[in-house]
Amino acid sequence: MRRRNCILIVVLLSLISSIGYPQEAAAVEAPPPNPLQLEVSELKEDLDGLRSKYFELRDAIESLEGPDRIALEEERQRLVLSSLDVVYRLVENLRKQEEENLETSELREYTVELLAKVPVVINRAIENLSSKVGGIQKEKGNASFSEQGIIEEELGRIEAKIDELYEIMLENLKVLDTIGEDSSELRERYTRELRLRAQLVAGRIKHYSTELQVLNNRAKVSPEDVDLLLRINAIQVSLKNGTEGLERITKLIEPLGIDVNSYKALLVSTTGDITRGLDANVLWNLASRGRDSFVEWASKNLPSLFTKIVLFGIIFYAFHLFAKLVKKGTSKALKASKIDISRLLSNMLEGVSYNLILALGILIGLSQVGVSLGPLLTGIGVLGFIVGFALQDTLGNFASGMMILFYRPFDEGDYIEAAGVSGKVSKMSLVATTILTFDYQTLIIPNGKIWGDVIRNVTHQNIRRIDLKIGVAYDSNVSHVEKVLLGLAEKHEKTLDQPEVLVNLHELGDSSVIFFLRPWVKTADYWEVYWDLMREIKIQLDAEGITIPFPQQDVHHHYPQEGGSIHHSS
Repeated sequence: MRRRNCILIVVLLSLISSIGYPQEAAAVEAPPPNPLQLEVSELKEDLDGLRSKYFELRDAIESLEGPDRIALEEERQRLVLSSLDVVYRLVENLRKQEEENLETSELREYTVELLAKVPVVINRAIENLSSKVGGIQKEKGNASFSEQGIIEEELGRIEAKIDELYEIMLENLKVLDTIGEDSSELRERYTRELRLRAQLVAGRIKHYSTELQVLNNRAKVSPEDVDLLLRINAIQVSLKNGTEGLERITKLIEPLGIDVNSYKALLVSTTGDITRGLDANVLWNLASRGRDSFVEWASKNLPSLFTKIVLFGIIFYAFHLFAKLVKKGTSKALKASKIDISRLLSNMLEGVSYNLILALGILIGLSQVGVSLGPLLTGIGVLGFIVGFALQDTLGNFASGMMILFYRPFDEGDYIEAAGVSGKVSKMSLVATTILTFDYQTLIIPNGKIWGDVIRNVTHQNIRRIDLKIGVAYDSNVSHVEKVLLGLAEKHEKTLDQPEVLVNLHELGDSSVIFFLRPWVKTADYWEVYWDLMREIKIQLDAEGITIPFPQQDVHHHYPQEGGSIHHSS
């Protein structure tokens, strides 16, 4: 805003100082003036007052420096804005008087003369700034790389001032159009100048983009070259100035009917910012550029690329076959080995042998087609660190899987109770364990939950004891009951002789005498024997007249004598 106000100072100074005010003829017995005409007189007086204050400030500013000069310049800028407001109010007043069919020839002549001075002043200012740009560019050629960035920033500020002058000029043309003055000649002139300016800025952007790409490639080889880095910084500033300038110019020339799609496409492709005027035409332009670039690239690189792809495919397939052979050999060696290892460890060793050979083949294939392995391995390491940080819980499960792998609390096919569930282990990995419940539900449990809880492996041992709890009536014969229970257990064909069956009177309960029957069976026969014995015990006890009582409780009521209280006992 401050930059534009400075430009307006120069414009209005020339306007105010170059326009004289017409002599008002003496009115003899003239009719009362229209309020609009009275407003014109007031506006002219306002311009006179602003002009006087402006010249006073101009003389004072020339003798000042530092903060005082800045303060007075800001006041002068305020006067300039006020003067421009008066000028546009004069134009609006002229339009209203013409709508009311008042005599406006004198006012029109005055206003048109005022507006006609604007292009002259703007052209002079543009010429001065352009000359300044030329001088600075010559200095840039002799400047050091560290100074070039500062010079580029100064050039950017001056280019922005030039664009703002063109913007003021176009606004002035619109004002001329509102009062019916012919501005076609000036419009054509500035259209040509702005079109040429857009072409020059677009050419500079393309040049700087190409140069920046070359310098960046050199910086990858010599990252410690300070002069190269300073040069890259200067080019980046130049490119930034160019894109900002082209964006300003496209906004100015688009209303003039100039096709700006190619410029918008250049802005998007250079900056990567799709918000810079992206529309369907720009997309088509970008697509056309991409197609042309791809065709050019394909014609040069496709034969070589095809050869590299074929070579990589052959190497990859060869190592894939070799990796399968190594995996099969590892599997046979583990099965033939006398070392008792878990299925999880066996699967892991087979997978590691396969994946290591395949990864080695991929790296060899990439090196043969010209891919540098150093940055690739570095990138894989960085990616691994990022993934590891993001997957902390998964790595915790992996660590638990490793503990399960080495300590082998269970294996595939075992029936376990862990993490609050029970069932058969159907699949194991280093991250999770899959359990198939007795009602055929598949549960996938993270290894961290399993290893952090009590693990009960039901099928780890070959034999297992069945604990049966039987309650009989208090009037039953203890020896007879023990004999019946022991005979049932020994009679079953799948109970083991050793360890021997145990029958014990365990507890004198509230309602019954409780016995424990503990036969031993093979682990695989556990539930079959359990259910058989439970059924046979009920049948045999009934046959022997031994009662299995219901829970019971005796309640005694004491009725007091007259005047007493009631006592209950149970």
